[in-house]
Amino acid sequence: MEKSPHLSKNLQNIFFAIWAIVLLLISYGNWNGKVHFGLGLADMIYFVMTLIVVFLIAVILVTSRLSNKVNLTNKNRFFIALFCLVFLVFILLKMTILRGPISPWNGNVFF
Repeated sequence: MEKSPHLSKNLQNIFFAIWAIVLLLISYGNWNGKVHFGLGLADMIYFVMTLIVVFLIAVILVTSRLSNKVNLTNKNRFFIALFCLVFLVFILLKMTILRGPISPWNGNVFF
């Protein structure tokens, strides 16, 4: 049974969709005050940074899918996925054990 080359692209697209949804939910929670990064008003930095990264990755993926001139190879898609995973881990760590001094980690993610 031969593997379809579109299967890995579909799995990567599912990964990017889940990644974007998780980060958008984190941004929404930060906007509502349910998720803190421990920096007080500077938590907005993470809110804006998350929205910018999600928007840029979405633009790259949509442009590569719709345009015939821009073609992402599997290697490029792998590096984008690796960047997304590292960024997600960074955001999750900043939400939990790497919080700032204003509201340090107390075992709760949501307030």
